[in-house]
Amino acid sequence: MTDSAMDTQPLFDKTPQTSTRAINDPDAPRKAPKHGNLVFQSRHPPQNITPGRKPPAASSPAADRQLSSLPRSQQLRSVWPSKPRSRGKSLDEHARPRPEPITIDAAGDLTLLVGTASSPRGQKRLLVSSHALRRVSPVWRAMLSPSGGWWQLKSAAAAKQLTLANDNNNDDDDDDDVEALVVVLNVAHVRFRDLPSVLGFRQLVQLARVCGGYETVAAVRPFLPDWTKPFEHAVLQPGYEEWLYVAWTFGFAQAFAAIARHLILHATVDDEGRCVNPAGKLLDGQFPPGILNNILEVRYKVICSILRRCYSLVDAMIEGNTCRFSAMSSPSQSTAEWERADEASKCTHLMHGSMVRQLKLLDLWPPLPNASTIRQSVFQFANNLKNLQIITWARPRASWTVEEDMEHDRCSVGKVLARQIEVILENMPSAVSQEHISHMKVQASK
Repeated sequence: MTDSAMDTQPLFDKTPQTSTRAINDPDAPRKAPKHGNLVFQSRHPPQNITPGRKPPAASSPAADRQLSSLPRSQQLRSVWPSKPRSRGKSLDEHARPRPEPITIDAAGDLTLLVGTASSPRGQKRLLVSSHALRRVSPVWRAMLSPSGGWWQLKSAAAAKQLTLANDNNNDDDDDDDVEALVVVLNVAHVRFRDLPSVLGFRQLVQLARVCGGYETVAAVRPFLPDWTKPFEHAVLQPGYEEWLYVAWTFGFAQAFAAIARHLILHATVDDEGRCVNPAGKLLDGQFPPGILNNILEVRYKVICSILRRCYSLVDAMIEGNTCRFSAMSSPSQSTAEWERADEASKCTHLMHGSMVRQLKLLDLWPPLPNASTIRQSVFQFANNLKNLQIITWARPRASWTVEEDMEHDRCSVGKVLARQIEVILENMPSAVSQEHISHMKVQASK
């Protein structure tokens, strides 16, 4: 082609190109339009063809008839067969990401692993100084000794790891233990500014649990007054029974004895014989070893003592007269001896009948074989018996004198029983064992 011809040749030929595809043949392949020497590819895929899939193969008339008889959804699956999808992993099948460590000491050489992967918030990692741990806890000192075998050193350059397990086998306690453990670790690393000024009751119980387990009572002792003082007025209220564990751990012997005595008087038992607080909540939290059993045992003994005194008074009225007026009278008085004996018998019969009737209303008659069926508290049980309405003999109006009638009022067996119950309650044994006393004495000296 000459230069003059090139000059007259348009850059883009605007003459429509005639397609070689038949108009009535939709399956014929489309050709890309050409403009001069340039070929433009369409950005849209051909109709009826899904990108990435091969077009359906040609079928026979018999196959077409068989396909047309199928439902529409099955026709599409027959034309475009899809490969089975592989099921992906669920969220539970994916491993939890490794948590970032809580930094107690940025230059620490030991990572504490607290909790388990099944804990509500997973396993916690705390970067600490092993020297600080050895300094405040003999338990950690033994764990971190070369012969302890508690820590793991995977390589010479790797950091040490120490796993602190939850001995309660309760994953829900792990998160609470972490918070209490951080408080102890801040004390061990002299990070006093990071210590909380106030602790909730549950946090205080968990702190006692951590301090008791790792023997760090001495380390936190200077900070205890600020944390325990808000609860000193509430230790006898329902819901604060776990103060027994706090007192046992930190050596508060006086509070420990007061709470134990309060529970002997006010705790009830359920159908399985377990200890229940006055608000009706089962006491199944954190308690010192043996204390709940001791409380239930003393409670049972006190109720048995009260019942024995009650039934012995009834037996005494069956065996003879218990009227005090007859015993205090003398022949020199105006009342004849035979008349005094008659009044004493009538008074005793009245007291016996009214007392048995009152005991029947309290489900205490016929006499109980044992006190294990009594569910109410000692305090309520004792008050019911102290308030028995016992009837004594009263003279007819015509012969009534103030002095003589008051003598029969004093012989009421109900008043005798009330005084005896008071003596039993005042002298009831303690639920605090010698082991508890010895332990708290050691803890208080730390």
